[in-house]
Amino acid sequence: MKLLATVLLIAAFGILHVSSALALATPTSTVLQVTPTTAGPGQQITFTATVTGATTPLGTVQFASAPTSSPSRFIGILDPVVVTGVGNSLTDSTATLTTTMPAGTYLVRATFLAWDTSAFTKSISNLVNLAVGNVEIHNTTTTLSATPRTAVDGQPETLTATVVTNDGSGIVPTGTVTFWDNGLQLASATLVGGVATVLVGGFGSVTHSISATYAGTSFLNGSTPVQITGSTGTATVQGPPLPQETHTAITVAVSPTAIHTGDTVTIRAHVTQTGGALLPLGAPDLVTFNTPTGTFVGEAHLDSNGDAVVTKGGWAADLAHPIVVIQASYAGDAFTLSSQASADLPVVPPAVSTHLTLGGDTTADFSDPATLTATLVDANGHTVSGKDITFNVGDQPCHGMTDENGVAVCHVVVSDAVATNVTANFAGDLYALPAQATAAFSVTPEETTLTASITGGLTMTTLNATLLADGTTPIVGQEIEFNLGGQICTTVLSDGSGHAHCSVESLSGQTSAFLTASFAGTASYKAADFRALVTLQIPTTTTTGTGPILSGARVTLTGTLFAGSTPIDGRTLHLSVGSLTCDGLTNAAGVATCTVPGTTPLGPATTSAVFDGVGLYLPSNATSTTALLYAFANGSGTFVVGDQSATGAVTFWGSKWSKLNRVSGGAAPDAFKGFALVAPIACNSLFRWTTGPGNSPDPPAGPLPTYMAVLVTSSVTKSNASISGTTTHIVIVKTDAGYKNDPGHAGTGTFVATVC
Repeated sequence: MKLLATVLLIAAFGILHVSSALALATPTSTVLQVTPTTAGPGQQITFTATVTGATTPLGTVQFASAPTSSPSRFIGILDPVVVTGVGNSLTDSTATLTTTMPAGTYLVRATFLAWDTSAFTKSISNLVNLAVGNVEIHNTTTTLSATPRTAVDGQPETLTATVVTNDGSGIVPTGTVTFWDNGLQLASATLVGGVATVLVGGFGSVTHSISATYAGTSFLNGSTPVQITGSTGTATVQGPPLPQETHTAITVAVSPTAIHTGDTVTIRAHVTQTGGALLPLGAPDLVTFNTPTGTFVGEAHLDSNGDAVVTKGGWAADLAHPIVVIQASYAGDAFTLSSQASADLPVVPPAVSTHLTLGGDTTADFSDPATLTATLVDANGHTVSGKDITFNVGDQPCHGMTDENGVAVCHVVVSDAVATNVTANFAGDLYALPAQATAAFSVTPEETTLTASITGGLTMTTLNATLLADGTTPIVGQEIEFNLGGQICTTVLSDGSGHAHCSVESLSGQTSAFLTASFAGTASYKAADFRALVTLQIPTTTTTGTGPILSGARVTLTGTLFAGSTPIDGRTLHLSVGSLTCDGLTNAAGVATCTVPGTTPLGPATTSAVFDGVGLYLPSNATSTTALLYAFANGSGTFVVGDQSATGAVTFWGSKWSKLNRVSGGAAPDAFKGFALVAPIACNSLFRWTTGPGNSPDPPAGPLPTYMAVLVTSSVTKSNASISGTTTHIVIVKTDAGYKNDPGHAGTGTFVATVC
C-alpha cells in the first residue's frame, strides 16, 4: 500500500513538473455542447464550443467525430470556425456551427487550435453523443460490488460494475464506468463484456458510500447510479485515502468597484472545488495577486471560508489605460489543480466640482404639463453630459439626462397643488461631485367648467351636473350644490366621469324654473357655476302595435302612453295604419284602442302612435314598420298546409297536396286537395276543420288575397266521404299568381309570418 501511494505521488509531481515546463503558453479549456443530441433526418444541429483561458484565446475550433469502440460514421473536419473576441476583460470565447448530418450515431468532439501556439495551448473538448435519424434506444441497469466489504489499512479494494440492457435485447453495453466516493471521483474503467473493474487503495476507518455511474453511449441510455455502502460497520484500522486531484474554481471581486487616484481597494479571491465545495484540509492555501504585466499586488492565505483578501492603494489614473486588470492565481499541487481569474478596476482622476442652473417653466396650472430644465457645468464652465438630474416640483419628482450641452429636460404633469419651489439635484458619481439648485415655482388652480340639466318625473325630478378640468378631464370626488326653483340638495360628490346627481320633489303646476349648480373650488381647481331656465315638463313615450293585423270591415289599432315606467291615464293617442287614422283614450294601464275601416292594402304597413302633449307632459310619438295586414280566403272556408312544410315555399291547394305537404301525424289521404270548408279560426288542435274529397266543395275563385292566412295541420284523416284535421298554427302566406279553383292549377306561395 505505501509503495502504491509513493508511486502515485511521484506520478502526480511528475505531472506538475511537466505543466511547469509548458507555462510559457496559457492553458486553455474547451467545452462542447450539441443541440439537439437526438435529431430527426434533415434537422439542423448546432455545435457550440466554449474556449476559456486566463485571457481571451485566439484561434480556430474544429468539430469532428471521435473514435469509439462501436461502429460510427466519421463527421470529418467541419468548416473551421474562427474564435473571435479580444480585450483583457474577456475570459472566454465561443465558436458555433449549425449544419445537418446524415443519419447515424456519432461521438462528437471539438478541438481548439491556437493561432499562436506560444501564447495558448491546444485543448480538446468533452465527448458528446449524437444520434441522427431513427435510433433504437436501450435502457440499462448498473450494479456494483466491492470486495472486500470491510478493509484493513493498506488493503486494496476491487470495485466491479456490471451493466446490462434491461429490455431483453441482449445487446452488451460498451463505454466507460466512473466510480465515486462521497461525490469524489475515484477512477474510471472501460466495459469489457459489460463489466468494468478497478483496483483502488485502502480506505480509512469510516464507512464510504461508493457508487458507479455508466454514462451510456450513442446506443445506450445512461443508468441511475447505485449507492453501495459497507454492511459490516467501519474498518478496524484507519488509513488515509489515496491522493486525489481536486479541480478548483476561483472568483475575484474588488471593493469599491472603481476608485480615484490614491484610493485604497480591497481585493477578494474565493477559491473552491469545482461545484462550490471548499478545498479539503491540508490543500495549498496561498493566492497571489498580480497585474497581467507582472506587477505584484500582494498575496494572502485562504481563510476558513475559502477567501484570500489583500488591501492595496496608490494606483494613479492613466487616461490611456484607465482600467487596471487584477489577476488572482491559486498555484495548487499534486492534489489540487491550479486556477486563475481576474477582475477589472477602473482608476479615475479625482471628481470635479459641478454647478447646476435651473430653467424652464416657473408656473403651471394644477394637472397641466410643465417643462423643467437644468444645466450642469464643471468648475471651469465646461458642460457635463450623460448625468441623471432629479427634479422635484414640491414633492413630485421627475428625471432628465444631460445632453452634449449639459442640459437636462423633464416634462411633468403638476399634481402637487401646494408646491412653492422646484429643485434640481445631481447626486454625483465617480467623476463629478454633487450639485443642487432651487428656484421659485407657483401652482395655480386649474380652470373648470360646470354644466347641469334635469330629468323630469311625475313625483321626483333628477338634477344632473358634469364637472370638468379644461373642459375635457373629469374632476372626481368634488361637492356640487344644486338649486331648482328654491329646492336645494348638497353633499353630492362627482364620480369617475365627473358626473353628480341628486333628486328633488317635482314642482307641481310649474312648467319651468331656474336651475343652478355650484362648485366652490379647491386649492387645485377654480370655482365654477351654472344657471339656466329649464322646462319642468315630463318626457313621455308611446308605443304602437306591431305584428300581423287582420284586415276586414274594420281594423283595431292599439298604442300605449307612459311617463318613464308610469302609465298615463285619460290622454288621447292618435293611432294610424298606413293612411288610416283614429283616436283612442288611454286607460289606467296607459293603453288606447280604436278602429279604422279595413280598406288599407294588404302587406307590410307602417303604424304610429302620437301624443300631442298637454300640461306637464311633453309630446311623443312612435312608429313601426313591422305591421303586416292580412286576410283569409274569400267566402267561407280556409286553405291548409302540413305542419312539417309550413316554411319557405308552400303549396296550399292542388292535386298533389298530400305529396307536397308533410304532416307529423302521418301521411294525408290523396283525396284531400288542401281546402277546408268548415274551419274554426283559432290555434287549437281540439277545434277540427272538415271538408270533402277533391274539389268538393269548390274553393273560392281567384284572385286570392296577396297576404292570406292559412291553417297549419298536424293530422289529416278520412272517414267515408268526410275529411278532417287539426289546427296547430295559423300562418300568413304571400300568394303566387296562377291559382284556379280546380286541383290542376295549384295554389302556392311563400311563408312570411305567424299569426298564432
